[in-house]
Amino acid sequence: MAMQVQSNRHFDDELAVLRQLLSDMSELVEEQVADAINAMSSNDLKLAEQVRVRDDDVDRLELEVDYQCERILALFTPVAVDLRLIISAVKINTDLERVGDHAKNLAKHVCVNGLSAELVAETNIREMADEVRWMLRNVHEAFFRRDQFLARQIIAYDQRVDRLYEEMITTTGQLIRTYPDQADEIIHLVHIGKSVERMADHAKNIGKVVVFLVEGVDIRHQSVDRNPDRSVPQAT
Repeated sequence: MAMQVQSNRHFDDELAVLRQLLSDMSELVEEQVADAINAMSSNDLKLAEQVRVRDDDVDRLELEVDYQCERILALFTPVAVDLRLIISAVKINTDLERVGDHAKNLAKHVCVNGLSAELVAETNIREMADEVRWMLRNVHEAFFRRDQFLARQIIAYDQRVDRLYEEMITTTGQLIRTYPDQADEIIHLVHIGKSVERMADHAKNIGKVVVFLVEGVDIRHQSVDRNPDRSVPQAT
């Protein structure tokens, strides 16, 4: 019995390390996104370069999370709810790393030649970015609180970002016709808009992982799946 208690305590300690690593990863990625957007808005090339350099820290944390998941699987062979947590951590880790990549790409487009604050102000890119930052912040809370209802709100919220992105594409087309001499700069804005839209997609993906973690239901392809109610067996 004493050995079992010690093993359970060891398992809980390893899970605590995993949760902390994921929290660190999420907070760093949110900071990267905020700094990339601020660099774009203020044409701060130094801040944009810092975002690009700090992507190495995101990659390092991704490897640490993966290693910790592998370590737990090797040491404890978890099942049921605990196994779902490890699977979820691996998926969330991948999506967070990709959000970090998009923040780096956004910063790269700022670094090329800088961006005109006037052009940025004529698009809805700041509004898009604010929506995405809300999604990332709340999907973090949804995961750590295991709040599937908040996660589902975030999944639905992605449609709003998609609509804003469509509006931005229309606006940038008009801007190119109005300011043809700034076409290259406007194209960089289009790439930035796409990066922000993809960040929202990854936040949505994390929301779906939270639903899987809490409910044991994989809803990734629910809209096209003829039999979407495929639940993972619960612990008995």
